[in-house]
Amino acid sequence: MSIRSTILALALGCLAAGCFGEDSSVDDPTTGTEESFSSSKWQCKNVIALVSCVGIIANVPVTIDIKNTRVLNNNEINVLTVDLNKLSVADQNEVNINKILNDVEVTVLNDFLNKFKIIVTATDINVCTTVLGALLCK
Repeated sequence: MSIRSTILALALGCLAAGCFGEDSSVDDPTTGTEESFSSSKWQCKNVIALVSCVGIIANVPVTIDIKNTRVLNNNEINVLTVDLNKLSVADQNEVNINKILNDVEVTVLNDFLNKFKIIVTATDINVCTTVLGALLCK
């Protein structure tokens, strides 16, 4: 059995056993409806031609728009939200705004390229915050 087949078999077994929590169903990623999922610090949702997230890191409000991508399914939205929440905890005492924005961009890029297998570039990811009334984007 190949590694890919083994991983697939394990994942299917885990889905059947409920390893991934309550919402382990795979939704049709081609639907154009707007779906929103909340977490303690981050909210991500599909919005027509992009994925949009809002959250807070170190009391800094951050927005993320990922363009040129497909609609994410519930599991992908959940993975992205969980990873952003982990980043919020890791960077909770960070004071360097540029580092926060860079960390968010790297986390999103990693999820899309490595976890979702969706080709996006850094130019497709717009990470922004407002500092003293001025919009600062990465």
